[in-house]
Amino acid sequence: MHPGSAQGGALSALKADFSRAAAQVRTWIEDDAGFLPADAGVVRDLTVPYAYLSDAVPHRDFPFGCTPRLGRGATSSNRKDNQRSIQLFSAGGRANAGGASLDYVDTCTGSPEGYEGKSGDIPIEPPRAEPRQYDPGPPTAFGPLLSGQQTGLPWPDFAAQGVTAHPSLGVGPIYRGRFSSISGLVLADPAEPDDLFTGRALTGESGQRLQAFLTAAGLTKKYLILRTVPVDTSDLSASKRDALVDRPEVQTCTVT
Repeated sequence: MHPGSAQGGALSALKADFSRAAAQVRTWIEDDAGFLPADAGVVRDLTVPYAYLSDAVPHRDFPFGCTPRLGRGATSSNRKDNQRSIQLFSAGGRANAGGASLDYVDTCTGSPEGYEGKSGDIPIEPPRAEPRQYDPGPPTAFGPLLSGQQTGLPWPDFAAQGVTAHPSLGVGPIYRGRFSSISGLVLADPAEPDDLFTGRALTGESGQRLQAFLTAAGLTKKYLILRTVPVDTSDLSASKRDALVDRPEVQTCTVT
């Protein structure tokens, strides 16, 4: 059962179903010592009864660039429009926007026309049809630089520069593509907040339009897209975004 089904009052059934599944996995582990080995340094006691709780997901299991709000141990997102949209909330927000006064404009007017998804694939998951066709993350040498942890080249204090995105959302959705044997490099300002969910640069409407141009140019794999800043700036005016990008410390990180 999907965890979201608990909202309909089926919490007892949900817990029972998760306990059943956990017992099945426990049986597989006991029957085959090589099945699902525990991570290094982890003590696993299969005699302890399964408990349905919220537990954090190790960020090492997440794709590079994902917001640290995801997998933190409790839900950080709300769903609306009959599951057609997901709203990520910061550490300053609340589940289901409880106590908040928000005004929404329904922009879910698009269609899947032109999208050539393969059978069984889900947009928010790695490809099932071609499981090896996924982004394993940047080369080790680029990781610190892209995450703002490179010695001498840290990302600036974005809040102090007028960025209103909550600090708990972190930095990260800075690139998409490959770092070797590329034929095209795209340097672009971030547009929509979609990148926060995917952990990848330009995955919203503007990114999909850009992708059509890349495909038309024959660049289906040999390209790299870099965002000028690794935080959401979709609520800022064009002039404020330009001022942010023009700051020397931002340009230094980007150009480097």
